Amino acid sequence: RVGARGVTEIARLLVERTELPALAVHLRSAIARRALGPDALIWICRERSNAAHDVFSPEVGASILNLLENDHLADGPRKTSRLQTLMTEDKKLLSDLVSIMDVNEARNFARRMLECAVFGELEKKSLMARVIKAKPETGELVSGESSKREEDLLVSWESLERKKTELDDIIRNRIPQNTREISVAREHGDLRENFEYKSAKDHQKYLNNRKTELQKEVTRARGTDVKGA
Repeated sequence: RVGARGVTEIARLLVERTELPALAVHLRSAIARRALGPDALIWICRERSNAAHDVFSPEVGASILNLLENDHLADGPRKTSRLQTLMTEDKKLLSDLVSIMDVNEARNFARRMLECAVFGELEKKSLMARVIKAKPETGELVSGESSKREEDLLVSWESLERKKTELDDIIRNRIPQNTREISVAREHGDLRENFEYKSAKDHQKYLNNRKTELQKEVTRARGTDVKGA
């Protein structure tokens, strides 16, 4: 792992070697797997109009919220403070992020942000104001005008299939593999100083949270071919 400065330096070297497309492929893959750390996400957000233009996508928003939520639930010192600070202090970040989402993606992102325990009430109001300015349709989440209609989440069929596939992979493969990793790590001695055990337990927490989140979304999701319907 490297810090934000390290990520910037690596990207600069890759630009000089005309190898930035390879970095973009790696970053997009890591974002899809929710495997990108806070420093890399900070770099993507800061470079969204430049070197990271091809990587800055709606999935970046989901990755940011995942990291903030998991860090909030984890034991130990916070690792995402600078990412949270960037989200609140960069006045254009949310606007730029939401503007590349369709209406349903923006609603889902805003709803999840409002439910995120990391942010205080005043922070949520400030952040939500930026979201609404970029996508006025999300304003109903605050006003409560759509409380009944929100029982169903309208998503594209492609998005719904992605969620089902990820949920199936978590249940069938990733959770059993993580359970085996925890069992192996337990055999390595003092659990208080066992890095492998702590990492496996942290990943277990993430997988369980993600499974619950996906189960809720899949249950409420209704596939549609109409964007923004």
